[in-house]
Amino acid sequence: SWRPAARSGARASAARACASAADDATRRAAVDLVGLRAQALAALGRPERAIASLGDAISALEAAGGGDSPLLPALLVNRCNIARSGDAAARDAALADAERALAIHARLGSNAGIAQAQSLIGAIRRQRGELVRAEEALSDALSRRRRMPDRVARALSRGSRGLVRLERGHVRAALDDLAVARDQLGALGHADAVARLESALVDARWAIGGSGQAPAPTAADEALAAALAAPAVAAADLLEIAGESAERGRDRLAARAAIAASAIALAAGDGAAAESARRVGERALARVLEGLDAQEGRAATARLLRSDDPRPADLDAWREDTEGDMDVMRILELNERLVDEEAPRTLLSAIAAEAAEVSGAERGFIVLERDGELVLDTAFESGTGELTDAELEWSRSVVTRALREGRPLRLADAVDDVDWGEMRSIESIGLRSVLAAPFLVDDTQRGVIVVDDASRPGAFGPREERLLGLLAGQAALALRQVLRLEAIRDLTTELRERVAVQTTELGDARRALEEARAMSRPIAGLVGDSKPMETVREALRTVAPAEIAVLVTGPSGTGKDVAARAVHALSPRSDGPFVSENCAAIPASLVESELFGAARGAFTGADRDRKGLFERAEGGTLFLDEIGELPAEAQAKLLRVLETRRVRRVGDDEERPVDFRLVSATNRDLDAEVAAERFRQDLLYRLDGVRVAMPSLAERPEDIPALVRHFIALEEARADTRLEISPEVVRALEERPWPGNVRELSNEVRRLVILSRGPVVDPGLVRVPKADAAASGPASGGVRTIAELERDAILDALERFDGDKRRAAEALGISRAKVYQRLKEWGLS
Repeated sequence: SWRPAARSGARASAARACASAADDATRRAAVDLVGLRAQALAALGRPERAIASLGDAISALEAAGGGDSPLLPALLVNRCNIARSGDAAARDAALADAERALAIHARLGSNAGIAQAQSLIGAIRRQRGELVRAEEALSDALSRRRRMPDRVARALSRGSRGLVRLERGHVRAALDDLAVARDQLGALGHADAVARLESALVDARWAIGGSGQAPAPTAADEALAAALAAPAVAAADLLEIAGESAERGRDRLAARAAIAASAIALAAGDGAAAESARRVGERALARVLEGLDAQEGRAATARLLRSDDPRPADLDAWREDTEGDMDVMRILELNERLVDEEAPRTLLSAIAAEAAEVSGAERGFIVLERDGELVLDTAFESGTGELTDAELEWSRSVVTRALREGRPLRLADAVDDVDWGEMRSIESIGLRSVLAAPFLVDDTQRGVIVVDDASRPGAFGPREERLLGLLAGQAALALRQVLRLEAIRDLTTELRERVAVQTTELGDARRALEEARAMSRPIAGLVGDSKPMETVREALRTVAPAEIAVLVTGPSGTGKDVAARAVHALSPRSDGPFVSENCAAIPASLVESELFGAARGAFTGADRDRKGLFERAEGGTLFLDEIGELPAEAQAKLLRVLETRRVRRVGDDEERPVDFRLVSATNRDLDAEVAAERFRQDLLYRLDGVRVAMPSLAERPEDIPALVRHFIALEEARADTRLEISPEVVRALEERPWPGNVRELSNEVRRLVILSRGPVVDPGLVRVPKADAAASGPASGGVRTIAELERDAILDALERFDGDKRRAAEALGISRAKVYQRLKEWGLS
């Protein structure tokens, strides 16, 4: 019945067909045909006839009891799409149709229909200038379409929301939406939509100072310009524009109008009106700048208050009046971020970057004074982020003076400055403006924040000096807090490890009692009941009470440092300090000052007297690990101290008596080193009072189960959780070779704990040395040297921890300085 009626073009007949169709399929076909006919009429320039035709079909369908039919929203959406292109009254009617379609789809539970209706509502509200409600509707539509397969509809919803956000002035959110929608629609072949979105992106990029051009002014922009052109009456008009714009969600326009109103009221002496307008402007401005970084925020603010528009000159006064408050707010915001930082390195990097940012400098860096020496800790540069040696040498001079005077140091033009211009680094680099602010962390540590600029003389004024001073104060407080937290964590870890060691010792003692073996209390840290370990314990118990030098020998990783601590713990000096140093980790240029100390002024940066290792070990034990690495000159001076028991600091004429017990260790054959004339024979006689040889793990495989239990206990203390290890894993650990000795076993146990993430039960996780490890030594078939094993261990650890030298050093049980030194020796910086 509907086909002849539809072909005749009779509007009423088509409507009756929608209502009187015999089944749903026929009715759906009738509705589709009515919709197509309406679209054709609209395309021919007859929207009134199209709307009337759809209205008749809607009425007929409702009369036939189809008020909740899924076909009714289709007719409503068709009429809405045609009507929303008309005048304001037509758009109001279109909005009513879209909201009715939304309600029907909601009753029917159709997510696709709800998303379609919300998209229409968002588009119509955007036309009506209701941007906040438009964004809400489009966000809801996008959220629903994310769960649907229609990628085109999803991209269109995102693009529509991006356009609304751009009109509101929310540039960062708009850029994100527009870019994603453009890329998605481009991939789907929608060239027209891509062109529209690209045009909007140009406007958005212009707003943050990027490539692009200013968008065409809207009617609201023109109203603002007109109000600004008549300052005498502008304040009230501008505030009205601001309020109306804020209500409609046009935050960019609201911010600009309110800030201008505040400036004019401020110039007129109306403080109350100025403050009221300022609050409105700052709230709107905060919404506009949300999500932008500092550089984009400055550009967006400049665009917002751009000088090519007619505006009162008093706007500059508003900027000056608020600048101080904004600076303080910025420092307070930084303080909130610093409170959350718990790693000193991350904290100092953030401070250096902020120092350059708040001062507008090219570079910012932080220098810390530790034990009388200046150390460049971290630096921030807008370009490479690196500092040359010359810059560092000059920076040391500036830092020293700032620390000495205890106040900010500002140089307007360093090149032309009489006191500074002739310095080699300043002359070669051509630095101009310099600003340094010292800070005090505690009685043992100070620091300086330095910023500079190579191109602008006079780049820093009183404002930058005040800001850097505030920032230095915040840096001191934050660093003090971080160091205290670190000390607490270190103490907690130390206590847990002590508990773990004591637990292991108790277990060893119980097993010893059960086996009826009469033996003394095991020495802390020396785990194992094997014959070689019993020999070591007995030697340490015998030699510890005597005031004689002890030389501990053995391969790397056998526990020579543990033996040295045992000598101290069992000696009459146990209440005194135990001072430990790895000779291989001390740079050659610092060996003397580390061992013997330094007098004030002995070298650049030595602005106070500093004790060396011998003086710090007064009344206790000094342990020098890897003694064979000492340079020849240091060997001679060490011999003199051992003979005279007196020490003279670098740069000092006075000798001081010292009282210490020396324990040294080496993995080298010192007798062979003496024969090769690389080590002094008379020094070896002094060191080798009693020699204690630490056995390799291959000589005491029966101790592996006890060592594994000990290391598991340490991991339990570190993780504060209970760990289990299966007998199969312990057996696999017993059966594999350990060229790295106890240290390698410790690292393997920790690795198994990390990989297992719970009970250690899989023996397949036990790492077996490479098959060619033994063959990688000399071509003659000889065994691999300790140096080769050490190189493989360090490189393997660095590879496993993605180049993180700190974590690699911790896993290997050595200092980070040792890792840096070995990499430098191998040419692998």
